[in-house]
Amino acid sequence: MSEENGKPQVLIVDDDAGICSSLGAILRDKGYAVTPAVSRAAAIAAVSRQSWQIAIVDLRLPDGSGAETIQEIKRLAPETICILMTAYAPTEDELAGLKRDGAVSFLKPLPLEQLLTVLQRAPNPVRTDQPRV
Repeated sequence: MSEENGKPQVLIVDDDAGICSSLGAILRDKGYAVTPAVSRAAAIAAVSRQSWQIAIVDLRLPDGSGAETIQEIKRLAPETICILMTAYAPTEDELAGLKRDGAVSFLKPLPLEQLLTVLQRAPNPVRTDQPRV
């Protein structure tokens, strides 16, 4: 886990290592501390251990839906801002769930300027130096 004090903590959930790497590099350059998770299970485990300010989640994961992953993240950590990224159009049920959970969605390739605007509007970072209880 990244424990860089003072930097907003971002969890990137995508089974594509290239996406995690390239998006992570861009966000690190912008001052974010980034940790990748390559599956739904890895994301839920990360959120169970630590607080995150932001979670960027792919819609299609090898072990489940990104929309369901966001729903579980919001259940465990309602303060986490969730962003769904997808190369596929979400279903009506997925869109309804995202709206209910207050998530933002972007189609891939990600519009970086819009994504950065959403990230910059995020409230102050949550403390991540304490484990979740």
